[in-house]
Amino acid sequence: MSDILAVYDNSEYIDRFTIVLNPETTGYANASGDYNMIGMAKEIYHPTYGFCQHSSGTIEKSVNEPQPHLGKKITYDKLPQQCRNWLESNYQVTNK
Repeated sequence: MSDILAVYDNSEYIDRFTIVLNPETTGYANASGDYNMIGMAKEIYHPTYGFCQHSSGTIEKSVNEPQPHLGKKITYDKLPQQCRNWLESNYQVTNK
């Protein structure tokens, strides 16, 4: 089972990619019912606008339904290579 439940893209923001973590595999359970997430820029290592940060947030209904506040749901392989490299070095990713 993968540590990643869903990936979203909202190109209007610097942290355009939101990765929703699987609480069953990561052990990151949130008492309020929120999901633990990672926000990422397109170029996470850029010296000026690089961004990669853990956070938590609400998923309305189901990760399989649209989340307007997070952007469009995309497949894992649509993430930039450096984002995938970072995720694969820190989490178990089986849904590539």
